[in-house]
Amino acid sequence: MAWLAVKARSIVINGRFLKDTNSAVNAVALNLTKALITSADENGWKVHLAVPKPLENRAMQLSRSVIAMGQSTGAVWDQVYMPKLREVGVPVGLFNSVPLRGSGYVTMLHDAHVFRTPQSYRFPARKWRQLTSRRAGASGNRILTVSEHSKQALLALGIGHADTIGVVPNGPSTVVSTKPDTAVLKRLELATGAPFCLGFSSLLPHKNVAFLIDVFRDQRLADIPLVLVGNATSKDFERIGLTVPSDVIFAGRCPDAELAALYQAAQTVLIPSLEEGFGLPALEAMYFGKHPIVSPYGALPEVVGKAGYVVHDMRPSDWARYIAKICTGHVTARDCPRQQASRFTWNAAAQRVWEHLEGWGF
Repeated sequence: MAWLAVKARSIVINGRFLKDTNSAVNAVALNLTKALITSADENGWKVHLAVPKPLENRAMQLSRSVIAMGQSTGAVWDQVYMPKLREVGVPVGLFNSVPLRGSGYVTMLHDAHVFRTPQSYRFPARKWRQLTSRRAGASGNRILTVSEHSKQALLALGIGHADTIGVVPNGPSTVVSTKPDTAVLKRLELATGAPFCLGFSSLLPHKNVAFLIDVFRDQRLADIPLVLVGNATSKDFERIGLTVPSDVIFAGRCPDAELAALYQAAQTVLIPSLEEGFGLPALEAMYFGKHPIVSPYGALPEVVGKAGYVVHDMRPSDWARYIAKICTGHVTARDCPRQQASRFTWNAAAQRVWEHLEGWGF
């Protein structure tokens, strides 16, 4: 096989994420892979994209150097084929997956959720993720992660060492460059020019959406709707014993154009998570010029800096007070959100990867 001849200054990215780029982790892998391919030559590297054969056509749309092997598109592919590709270059996995056999792998672990909030994972997935996360930090391997918070969380668990974990912050999703479809505002019956807040609907315990719904029982927010984007519905929350106020609107999953319109029109974006490895909605809110209101947990304070509001007291009444102030314009001056957001780009992320690889002596 001719491709076995190239090893020097090469990385081999596990492209199995191309099977489904709708998940947040796989979308990060896709955007970072694109940036690495674009910037490889100027940094003196070559990028190969390795995929199962059924994904070869998709891979060819991204890279001129594709290695297609095997038919399985499941996790077993990583275990069978990625170890073989160490002869080609440094094997890089960008979606929490690493082979259990051998060493010399670079793996992006997006967070430590599977240890810190295990209740958000089903038993088999939890055990597998915990096993592979520890494997990613084994001797001879290196870890990339998306925030200083995530790095410290991994170190606290005994995964990796300070000099074997490199921080590579995310860039935004494609929503920030998508033309807004304002028809969604009419579909959700949002009054033109009237304030509303944007949040994201999830039943995962660490997303803490039930808390956010409780916040909107406060009478100070009686005329301010909360729009929740995501799969979880009003009935889902009622099934777990929550009564949903009438001013909480469930928008369902929204395409990028509708989400862009909601970001653009919202007064603020609310993220009450109990744990976040990064906090992409906070970053995207700032790209749209909004000052997000976030919890003090995870990487959220790290991402928003002084361009957002970090509410340290996690009582519904305190959140309601902040929301009421920002929706009525009674807020103190903050840093420019777009300026803060501009620090986080995929080009900058790719550059950080190259710097870490150099520093690790690959």
